[in-house]
Amino acid sequence: MLYFVKSTANIYTPSGSYIKTECCYFDKDQLGTIKGIIEKGITDETPPFKLSQSGSGRLDLVFSADKEFAAVQLYRFVPHTYESASEMISFTGNDAARLVKYIGKCRA
Repeated sequence: MLYFVKSTANIYTPSGSYIKTECCYFDKDQLGTIKGIIEKGITDETPPFKLSQSGSGRLDLVFSADKEFAAVQLYRFVPHTYESASEMISFTGNDAARLVKYIGKCRA
């Protein structure tokens, strides 16, 4: 018996780059700090926060492979589910590349 599955890929249309997604976790007590960092914009002097494999806060990151586009949304855990703790915040160009690089530093 053979099964055929049609694969799909999301593409960031302006650059033709594939879209990637990541999900990271942190301690819910850091939610306000992280939200402030993301809303104010990331600079080279922005101190990293600690991301982990599990936690009561969640950060969902969507970005293009060429890092020309990125979007991030924060969630907090309430019994049995994660609920939205921020709006989806989008970045393009250098701001998007800076966000992706910064999240990578926080994971290390």
